[in-house]
Amino acid sequence: MRKIKHIGLFWGILFTISSCQLENASENAFLSNISKTRTYLPVEFDWANIDWMPTPPGQARIPSPWMGAGSIISNYGTDIANDRFKSDGWELVYNTFDPNAERLSNPYFVLYNKYRGTLRFFLYVTTPFVVPSSYVMDGILIDSARPTSLLCFLGKEVVDATKNETQYSKIQHMPYDGSSPLATEKWYMIQYELAYDPNLSSTSNDLWFSIYLKYCNIQTINLGGTQEGAIRGTIGATNSSNLFSKLTETGETIGTGILAGIGTSFIVKNEIDKDTGKNRLGLNEEVFKSISTGIKSALTGSIKDLPNSLFKGLSAIFGSQNNQPIPVNLQFESTISLKGTISEEGALPVSSFAFWIPGTNITPNAAGQIPLYNKPLGVLNFDGCPKVEPILMYEIIGPINPNEASEYEASYKVYARYRSNLAQYLIINPEVRKIADVTIKKQELVHIDNGHTICSSNSFYIGLENYRHEPINGPHKYPDLAVRFTIEVQPKNGDSPSVIIKTFKINSKKEI
Repeated sequence: MRKIKHIGLFWGILFTISSCQLENASENAFLSNISKTRTYLPVEFDWANIDWMPTPPGQARIPSPWMGAGSIISNYGTDIANDRFKSDGWELVYNTFDPNAERLSNPYFVLYNKYRGTLRFFLYVTTPFVVPSSYVMDGILIDSARPTSLLCFLGKEVVDATKNETQYSKIQHMPYDGSSPLATEKWYMIQYELAYDPNLSSTSNDLWFSIYLKYCNIQTINLGGTQEGAIRGTIGATNSSNLFSKLTETGETIGTGILAGIGTSFIVKNEIDKDTGKNRLGLNEEVFKSISTGIKSALTGSIKDLPNSLFKGLSAIFGSQNNQPIPVNLQFESTISLKGTISEEGALPVSSFAFWIPGTNITPNAAGQIPLYNKPLGVLNFDGCPKVEPILMYEIIGPINPNEASEYEASYKVYARYRSNLAQYLIINPEVRKIADVTIKKQELVHIDNGHTICSSNSFYIGLENYRHEPINGPHKYPDLAVRFTIEVQPKNGDSPSVIIKTFKINSKKEI
């Protein structure tokens, strides 16, 4: 491990990056590094309304991320660039920009949206570098002896709330304007959706996360069976999926990962035929069409109408309607095939950053920057994997063979009917309830069959029985189910609400 000095402002550590993963660093080594730095709060500034970042005298001016050369618009569009105001829920957490510091080297700041549970990291690279690479790769790691569910939403379309993740990595898409993804004097934005962990508030200051940046070369991309010449949506995977580690070992990988998108450009730029749902992302056409239609309806109507639409996404966040277009964040599970190389060395001038996690019990004598926003992160979570038992329901359909059956014989369609109210398992962050009304607008049981999402309030077809109530085509097949919540977060100050769609795994297996 080697130390990186951020002049005048921030403490940092560089984890050796190999196989697209951060090498685990011991707690003692981490504390040993940061103990040499005093405790201080970051400098506050009006990030949403400035044209130029706060820099010391004599240093070249740095434009804000929202406009001009090197802005985030080339990667994410104006809807995400305009999604930055305090009225929409954004809070400043960390910052290394300071007009009273010495010369700034690769400064950054971190925003968090308290209504959506979204963390955004903004880095401006000032150090010149040359990288013969095609894509930027980033990741987040939590290093602690204590298990936490903070990252369990990442890399999953359907969340298993019984499994925690400690690391998530993703390859960012190619900029929509055709510019190079890697350059100096350019802004880089990284976003992560965080789950609420009710145990973090009592956790002592042995819990931090590290964010890293590197590069990789990808020559061949296959998404859901569709061959593409470029990565058009962010490809993500958790450490448990091994998707990226296989790419490092063999130069080729195939497996299930997450195709994620930030902003409406993710849908608009990848739509081939709006009528059929044909797309460049390799997504099921029916699902893509429902998502595209749902987003367009939200843009022309009210975000409050979204729960009543035929939107079939399982993981999505729709931001405040104060911004047009409405900022969105989407995740889809997909079969992903990649061929290429991942550098064994961190290529960007600044490779890794470490932060105390807000909302934990950070002691007064803790070293390094203390977060300006220091409340528990995440909006919601789910308690475990509750079991739901079906009640069998029968629909008479008449004899299978009327020529051979007596007038008293009949056959039946069999349905498994489930209790559908699982709201008591949903966990809401108390800090969010203080500032917003959190309402479940829709609750559905979901079964995914061959890529098709089948939604029902509580009933699913499972097979046929004869008049003796014996299965006709073999044992009944009970569906593997999940519960999908559509949740409205309405700020109590009267601002426009956000909508979160989140799907959780449940235990629907029938005991024989």
